[in-house]
Amino acid sequence: MCVDSGEVKLTTLQNDNRIFPFGYFIRKAKIDEMPQVFNILLGQMTIVGPRPEDVANVRNLYHGEYKRILDVKPGLTSPASLYDYTHGEQYEDEKLYETEFLPQKLALELYYVKNRGLLYDMLLILKTAFVIVMTLFGKQYFKKPKELDMIEMSIK
Repeated sequence: MCVDSGEVKLTTLQNDNRIFPFGYFIRKAKIDEMPQVFNILLGQMTIVGPRPEDVANVRNLYHGEYKRILDVKPGLTSPASLYDYTHGEQYEDEKLYETEFLPQKLALELYYVKNRGLLYDMLLILKTAFVIVMTLFGKQYFKKPKELDMIEMSIK
């Protein structure tokens, strides 16, 4: 990323001018996540769990029922992180990202907290590997996660 790009952003959106071409590859291949393996080995994180979040985002977003997300040890992958990986960077407008995408991402994190278990974790690990490989081979369009449909059904 470019140092002192003049912009302070808590999210990285499509065509973000702070990312160099090689950095883009590192992000797409998820190589930038490798240091978090040490956090897993130290017991500070798990492989599957809600993504660690910026403190400012926690203060602004994690209210009411969403506070439950903070009760679970953070993880390297989750349904929300997969959704962010496949759909989040498509946003170019930060306000649109915050009003449309972020509520869905939070709902997915909460869904994971409520439904976590060994089989679901195994499925998420396999899905994560599949999505990363498919992205590296050029796949750009992914369906929205089925969990979002389940969340919408439970709201109705």
